[in-house]
Amino acid sequence: MPTIPDPRPLVAPAAEGGARRILFSSPFVPAEWIATHDLAPVRFTPRGGPTSGPVADREGVCPFTRAFVNEACAVPDLAGLVLVTTCDPMRRAFDEVKRQTEVPVFLLDVPATWRTPGPHALYRAELERLGGFLLARGGRSPGRDELARRLLAAGAPPG
Repeated sequence: MPTIPDPRPLVAPAAEGGARRILFSSPFVPAEWIATHDLAPVRFTPRGGPTSGPVADREGVCPFTRAFVNEACAVPDLAGLVLVTTCDPMRRAFDEVKRQTEVPVFLLDVPATWRTPGPHALYRAELERLGGFLLARGGRSPGRDELARRLLAAGAPPG
């Protein structure tokens, strides 16, 4: 039987600041927002690690969701995990992680459309709620100037 690689080497150990890592997979999770809270954003890609964990292999669960959540939950000293509502299996995985593990997890509600002011207001409120989660995980409240600097450094258009 082939060996499954251990996911722990995929991210920095806690001794190197690893305990401040926030793992996510969706591009709708703004890494700059996490970094501005003085936490380490890690866009995590499953690599064939643990097959067991809070998300079981059952009908309606895609292999990516199962692999991502189970591997992420196996990473030691994790500050938190962010899942999004753009994928039904990820949304359901949030409940499983909350119910079966001690991993701090956040579900970011991402609007399905962006054509009216309503979705923009919802996403802003969700980022503020995510900010509260990050503060609870040991982050710090960012200043507007620092956020602007990080966004510009990441290539966001000014204004």
